[in-house]
Order: sequence, then C-alpha cells, then structure tokens
Amino acid sequence: MPIDYRCIFMCGWLALAPSVALAQTAPLQKGAWSNDAASVAIGRGQESLRVPSPDGKKAVTVGSDYIRVTDGSATLTGLEDTAIDGPAELLWAPDSKAFAITSSDTSLSGTWLVSVFSISGDTVKIQDVTSDAQDDFMALYQCTETEKPDPNIAAIAWTRDSSELLVVAQVPPLPSCTEKGKVAGYLVSVPSGQILTRFTESQLRERWSRTLSPHLAKP
Repeated sequence: MPIDYRCIFMCGWLALAPSVALAQTAPLQKGAWSNDAASVAIGRGQESLRVPSPDGKKAVTVGSDYIRVTDGSATLTGLEDTAIDGPAELLWAPDSKAFAITSSDTSLSGTWLVSVFSISGDTVKIQDVTSDAQDDFMALYQCTETEKPDPNIAAIAWTRDSSELLVVAQVPPLPSCTEKGKVAGYLVSVPSGQILTRFTESQLRERWSRTLSPHLAKP
C-alpha cells in the first residue's frame, strides 16, 4: 500500500525556521517504540529538539513546524516544506547516512508509520521502505470493519549501517480487531523495502528484547 509522505507531515511551511542555537540538545527521551530512538515530540515551552548523528558531524533539528538536517555549518536541502505532525521518534543509522522517523498522525493512540530519510551529498531524500511489510502483516489479522485498518509500523533498529532496518508491525488497538496488539517483526532492505527476514512475536522479543520499548518487550 503506497504511503503519501506529505500526509505524514505538515506541509506548506516555507518561512525561515528558528536558529539551531535555540534547539534543546539534552536530555533526549527514549522513543515510545525503540529504546535506541530519541523522542522528537516538541513539549510545552520548547522551541525545538536536536538529535546529533552517531559520528557527531550531522544533526537533525526538529521544530514545531520544520525539520532541518545540518552537516557541520551547512543545511542540507530536500526538507524545506516538511514538518512532523504529532508524536514522533528518531533513529539514526550507525553510519550517519540515514535516519528513520516513526510518527503518529494524531496521538499516542493513533496510527504510527515510518519514514526513512537518506542523506546523499547535500540532499535529504524521503523514502518508503515499509509498504511490503505492511501488506504482508495485514494478511495475518482480521477486523470486522469493511476496510481493514492499517497496522502500526515502527522503526526499531538498523542492522547493517543504513542498508537494513528492523521494523515492528502491530495490529491496531481497535475493538473491531480481535487480535489487537499482536506484533511481528520485519527486516527490510533500504531503500527497496524488500522483506529480508520475518520474525514472529516470540522471535522478535527473544532477539531484540534490549531494543524494544517496554510495552513491546513483554507479552
């Protein structure tokens, strides 16, 4: 199922963003899905949040109406009209060449999805790498609604620099879905989204218990 990335983010914000100097750098809270991710939900009284890359050369700064990626003193292009709308968390790849943002369309109880941001030179490109995993997982559960609701998708860990990403799929917590809360894991290739490995709920928790947030790590 194709994802319109501009529906994930608020569009049309063309004004100049606040200075990076206003960004909060610490403390960063853990994500709601991955212990390795940093929450980038802007709280009351905050101008922005800054998440440095593992190599210390780049950073993602998230404001209430913008996302900006910097490499040293240079601002990278490609995200001029992009902003996060709702709760979100950010997971850098270990080689600092990409990051994943898991975001909700409305709230913590809303639908969650993943966008991958790949960095090439001075440009950032948004990529869909979870469509295959989403379609595969939707065949595994039933809901009484005429149109089956999409599962929650969350980025958990990068496994080979920025070329492979582990994501979790979860049946949405809706009364119409009898298996609400059921989860499975998918190791996907970046940027193709090809499914490389599938993990059952028990396999996921056995292998990735350290990385999974508390609400996923336990049955």
